[in-house]
Amino acid sequence: MDNNSSFDANYRAFMTALFVGVADALLCLIYNVIYRSGRPYFSSDIINVSYIIFGIVFLFAMIGLIYLFALRLFRQGNLIFMFLMIIVSTLVLLGIHSGHFSTDLLENQSLRAEATGITIVVGFSAAVLVPLLHGSHKFELYVV
Repeated sequence: MDNNSSFDANYRAFMTALFVGVADALLCLIYNVIYRSGRPYFSSDIINVSYIIFGIVFLFAMIGLIYLFALRLFRQGNLIFMFLMIIVSTLVLLGIHSGHFSTDLLENQSLRAEATGITIVVGFSAAVLVPLLHGSHKFELYVV
């Protein structure tokens, strides 16, 4: 493998994850607005707009690096990456449901439900959309 094709593959893997991260940030912001509009007031100290935007984009930048290394180190890097993201998402969901966000019961349930929704969206996108879009010729042609 020459240097140029290696750079292209690394660039595509990272940029695909970053693109999915930007789309996920937008999707999670929409979920945040819809979820909070139908609920009684609860604090935005833990989950707020800036955390969603910058946190998810930064998270997907790191996911892109993990995906890049999985592709470079393993023959079946896509499958290993998908399996790893499913495990990490499951552990995060278990952590969300075993922790306490607030002393107020209603606020605790609301924050837990919102964090669960965001985690499901991010976990699905990381485990499925990143490898799927990375392998798509049309995505490479028109987006990356």
